[in-house]
Amino acid sequence: GIFTKAGKSKLGPIYVKAGNKTYTSNTIKMNVIAAPKSNGTDDFSRQQLRQLAFGTVEVSSTKIYEGEPLLISGRVFARERTYGRPILRRTFAVEGVSDVYPLQQNEMWENVVVKKRNYESFSFEKKVIFPVGNGILNISPFEIYLPFASQDFNVISSVPTVEVMPLPANAPTEFIGAVGEFAIEQSIKANKPKQGDIVQVQVVISGEGNLHAIDAPKLPLPKGMSIYGDAEVKEEIVFNAKGATGKVVYTYFVQVSNAGSQTIKPVKIAYFNPKSEEYVSVSAKQALVIDV
Repeated sequence: GIFTKAGKSKLGPIYVKAGNKTYTSNTIKMNVIAAPKSNGTDDFSRQQLRQLAFGTVEVSSTKIYEGEPLLISGRVFARERTYGRPILRRTFAVEGVSDVYPLQQNEMWENVVVKKRNYESFSFEKKVIFPVGNGILNISPFEIYLPFASQDFNVISSVPTVEVMPLPANAPTEFIGAVGEFAIEQSIKANKPKQGDIVQVQVVISGEGNLHAIDAPKLPLPKGMSIYGDAEVKEEIVFNAKGATGKVVYTYFVQVSNAGSQTIKPVKIAYFNPKSEEYVSVSAKQALVIDV
């Protein structure tokens, strides 16, 4: 059985009825200790270090901003390698976070040093997640069964304390919900357009962070131009330790109503840089000029 809450607990009594008699078992009282919190290898408790094996949920940071990617994985430390393959009985989980992307990983034993002691260790289920909202993340521990040659051992991991901070207020009007570092380009496909024709304006946003979750930028169209229908969106994104990396291509279909030379100003976006902890505005390098 598993105790899901810390504090004083009681097992029993159990009642068995035989004929007219009822038999009562003894009662076991115990104090259930909370799973230890840890933020890194320096925070392992003495109790953990005395055990044959222990585990923790590793995170890339203990303080992040809303929308910022968080790298998370499970890790096991043992005084010796297991005789057979470890059995994961319950994986770690982050409550309320559905934006989760598994990463490729080799789950192999390696030798590490913790508190000047040698341990055999391996990590597993590496993921990148994108928390929304703010506050302390509720991370549940993993449970893993380790079959050693001398004895079997069951590990329930410690969990870190991770705080998700809200984005600063007063974001620029061109903020598209992007958190990370990004750049923007724009181009146009127009072959001698006439009044009433539709031209294609392409906007490319590239970078790393929560690229997969950004809003489409707004085109600064002059009078005599209007967007026809919805923009086509093409994502070329991979998920890694830096979050969502790559580019998103937006193709806008723009109808031109006025004749003559038309200018589309450089499209502008704003993103939040968690490293510098500030909003950054960037725009395309040049305007787009077409003769209608």
